[in-house]
Amino acid sequence: MVFDLYSGVGLFAILISPLVAEVYAVEDSRLAVEHARNNVERSGSANVTVLRGQVQERMEAFFKTGVSPTAVVIDPPRSGCRPDILDRLSGFHPAPRVVMVSCNPETFARDVAHLMKLGYTLERVCGVDMFPQTIHLECLALLRKDT
Repeated sequence: MVFDLYSGVGLFAILISPLVAEVYAVEDSRLAVEHARNNVERSGSANVTVLRGQVQERMEAFFKTGVSPTAVVIDPPRSGCRPDILDRLSGFHPAPRVVMVSCNPETFARDVAHLMKLGYTLERVCGVDMFPQTIHLECLALLRKDT
């Protein structure tokens, strides 16, 4: 099972869906959730559930019910992730692999450093220049926490 946090219109959830049993996509924006549900339906990804709500509230609900992911994709807004959301990740068992995606190198570095303080190991990191000749850079990292 994979959590796709800050899932937007469901791009990552849909791409991941053929590789796993279940994907939960969490997004707060009403319009983005509407588009995500349409995209999931059009793609035929029957194992993707799109949930509307604040990430921190959905994470708490998952944790309380014992739902535990094997991997988490996090694509937060430019301001990055709240520390309590990152802290909650380390409470899941088995501890998940985390793919961090960010359009802000500064908050990306901060969030990855926070995960590393929680015991995650940075396995890979790369930048993707999706907007040539601008200052914008997408950053990606794969982190893993050994249990």
